[in-house]
Amino acid sequence: SKEGEILNLKADTDILSLKGLVEYDFDSGVLMVGGEYQLQTVDMNAAGRDFPCNDDFEMCPPSYFSPKFSTTEELDLDEVSAYVEWRQEIGKFDINVGVNASKYDYNDESLLEPRFKASLPIQDAGKLSVSVGRHHQG
Repeated sequence: SKEGEILNLKADTDILSLKGLVEYDFDSGVLMVGGEYQLQTVDMNAAGRDFPCNDDFEMCPPSYFSPKFSTTEELDLDEVSAYVEWRQEIGKFDINVGVNASKYDYNDESLLEPRFKASLPIQDAGKLSVSVGRHHQG
């Protein structure tokens, strides 16, 4: 780290994403089944100065007295997800109902996310859509 710099954090992220989708047409609607595999690699370098504080006196010395540190880390984050969605017209409404299942290896988290969407045409110009569901960003 440079003098006067308390913390310098650099991170480069590469994402490899593979997606697939299959649609099945039925008389009453469309069934969509899909999945995704995503590998995110993060190369991180942090450098700067530690802040050794004296808890007895509740004070920290100026940063230029603190020792320097530097650390490098690489994280590989895997995510696998699959979803199924049903789309059907009911009267004037276009209805979508689906569920997404995801698994993350970094924190061993699994999520199940239901979703619902209803759309109604407005004249010839467009449509009004309302949706609700559980969504996340990994």
